[in-house]
Amino acid sequence: MESSKWKTVGRMFCLLGLSAVSLSTWAANECRIEYGYNTIKNNKRTDHKSYRYINKGQTVTINQNRLNYVKSLRDQHVRFYLNGASNVTLHKNQVNPPVAYYIGMVKLVKASCLNQGGASQPQTPAILINSMKAAGATVGAIANALKNTFNLSYKQIAQRLKAAGYAAEPVIKMLKNKFNVSANIAGGILKDVFNFAIGNAAKVLSRANYAAAQIGASLRATYNASEKQVGQAMKQAGYDPDKIGDALHYAFQRSEKAVARGMKAAGAAPEKIAKKLIKLFGRTSVKIIKGLEGAGFSVETIGRTLKKLGWARKQVKQVLEKAGHAPALVEKLLDKIFGAVGSTVNRGAAAAGRLAARTGQTIGRGVNTSARNVGTAIDRNAVSTMKIRNVFHGVHPASLRGSCIHPTGITEYVTTSIPLPNTDRDITVTLAGDNLMPVTSISGLPGGANARITARGKCGIQLAVKVPRSVRTNTRGSARLMVNNQRGPAFRYVIGAIPSRSAGGPRVGGRVSSGGGGSRPDLRPYKVNTQLYKVGTATTLDQANNLYTALNPFNNSAFCQGIPQGGTGRTGGQTANRSTITVSGIVWGVKNHSGQSISTPFTIQLRRGNQVVATQTVNSLNANQVRTFTYIRPNSQTCVARVGIGGGCYHCGGRFEGWNDNPGYSIKVDSGAAIDESNEFNNQSNL
Repeated sequence: MESSKWKTVGRMFCLLGLSAVSLSTWAANECRIEYGYNTIKNNKRTDHKSYRYINKGQTVTINQNRLNYVKSLRDQHVRFYLNGASNVTLHKNQVNPPVAYYIGMVKLVKASCLNQGGASQPQTPAILINSMKAAGATVGAIANALKNTFNLSYKQIAQRLKAAGYAAEPVIKMLKNKFNVSANIAGGILKDVFNFAIGNAAKVLSRANYAAAQIGASLRATYNASEKQVGQAMKQAGYDPDKIGDALHYAFQRSEKAVARGMKAAGAAPEKIAKKLIKLFGRTSVKIIKGLEGAGFSVETIGRTLKKLGWARKQVKQVLEKAGHAPALVEKLLDKIFGAVGSTVNRGAAAAGRLAARTGQTIGRGVNTSARNVGTAIDRNAVSTMKIRNVFHGVHPASLRGSCIHPTGITEYVTTSIPLPNTDRDITVTLAGDNLMPVTSISGLPGGANARITARGKCGIQLAVKVPRSVRTNTRGSARLMVNNQRGPAFRYVIGAIPSRSAGGPRVGGRVSSGGGGSRPDLRPYKVNTQLYKVGTATTLDQANNLYTALNPFNNSAFCQGIPQGGTGRTGGQTANRSTITVSGIVWGVKNHSGQSISTPFTIQLRRGNQVVATQTVNSLNANQVRTFTYIRPNSQTCVARVGIGGGCYHCGGRFEGWNDNPGYSIKVDSGAAIDESNEFNNQSNL
């Protein structure tokens, strides 16, 4: 086998008109090398350059640390042996790395002046490709020779092979099978080298046996594609909706809207999309509704889709209300989908229709009358239970919670008029009370003014009110809550500036005191510089085909300190150095930023995204005092790695394997609104 290989090599060089052994007689010092390195003294970096002569066939030991680059200056080839980077063979005027400097700590151990060099080897990639192609070499053998002889990247190899007449598909298959090239790199080659459109790229990646999830992630990254474009491209590649949904789920970081939009763009029916969302997120998840709505399906279509999938009326009602739809509107919609016999009100309305028929009207007319009255009956029922207890500026969290602990110590603009400034800018107004969630609109504001509902809760609603400058100051009136066409309770307003807040004056919720806070305490989140374990989106593979995802930050990460960087294995793939680490706990707390001590107990919360992961009660807090706590995650151990050459830090596995601190943490102080503060706007902060 070895003899046959060398015969093939000999035939290649004969085609070039060259002998297998150089006929030149080399003098001493046939090789000359140059290498750059740096030193650090007093935190200042200095770059240096050195040269060495080497005789043909000789190997010299150098042991130079903090290497910048290596270069061969003469025709005879030089083999450089490196620690911290891949060993390379360079011919005249070749330098490694081809661009810039080595990123990590690289050591030049030794260098060899090779016996074979100069004119006895191909001088350009094109000559090498043509000679090996004429000798019958495979595309994989040619690619390997290009990589070893000229130190080309995978993209450069693909460019040379394309120029030599090789098609995209065999090149991509070879790069995956021989070098374990990732789907991201392969997708980039198809886009940048072969100028493939996204759909054709998906087909080639599929035929190269990349996993559907890898293809989806590659298309998103390399083509900066939307979920719709990814879905359509994968459909062109022959994937069914179920596989497309899985790929979108992986590529777009578990976004339910991306899954639904991409599947819809690929032609999937609402039932298919709903089934996939149920499978991915669970049968009772709000993400089913959010995903389908994000894809443009109406609430009625969603309700009918869930009914087709076998959901009962009660199940549809629960998930729609959980997604934030008003109960009264949900009931009205369900009557339309499941029929009016679904509730006591509906049965009464149907009976009213039958009674109308018995009194001389037709059955059809009676039923139609009943259907028209169903929505009105529901709306009236919802309005009858509403009550406004507080109307105030700003936001008070308790107003939107299920506990219905209504704010105290706040001026109640119920018996008086709430000031609304005519600044043509949104201001926040909160209405606290009973059963206000079904409210659909606000009526009675002066001409040109409007109020948008920005948040809802069982105990209140939050409005963004905008009054144009054209409305005259001191204009007074009454605004009313509406549930569709039914009139609910009202509150009064006066157009004018919001009064300042000072000691002894009116308490306007959620606004900063004009008195500077001297008469009231001011609680703020207290943060310690905690390193969060956040995972990014970029991925890579090692030579054993293990997946890694870049940490954020990627370079100089605290989690990979002391772990040596990887390198390049014998097959050309990346090697990885892994380590299991324990991530320290999160230190968090509260500070009283005022000269007023607090003796009333209050609570503070640590939240991961929207989820409360820790709650602490602080019984008292002196002026300018800090109170801290440490949160230990349920699992503090994780695997990190440095992969290949470059020094970055990776999480072992995909973004959703194991645990991470995405989407981040925040601290909320006085979460139960127990303290009357001078500033209610600074109670929450992200870590």
